Amino acid sequence: MMSEAWAIALFGAMTTVMAFMAKALWDIKSAFCRVVSRADCDQKMDGHCEELAELRKTAEQNKKALTQIVTHIGREHGIKIDY
Repeated sequence: MMSEAWAIALFGAMTTVMAFMAKALWDIKSAFCRVVSRADCDQKMDGHCEELAELRKTAEQNKKALTQIVTHIGREHGIKIDY
């Protein structure tokens, strides 16, 4: 037979474990509230793809401009630049 002290200790331990589980479930619930919906994700991804395409276009323009500058510096000043 279990003594009263052991019953109280067991009840306290079980209550602590259940409180820990409730806190974990609460954290999971709040994490799901921050999840982005599929429609929002698709919409934002389209925007990101457009931004990346614009960045690639700008990078190509900059590459062409740098090539012209390097060529000009090499021709006019005799300096070879490796980039």
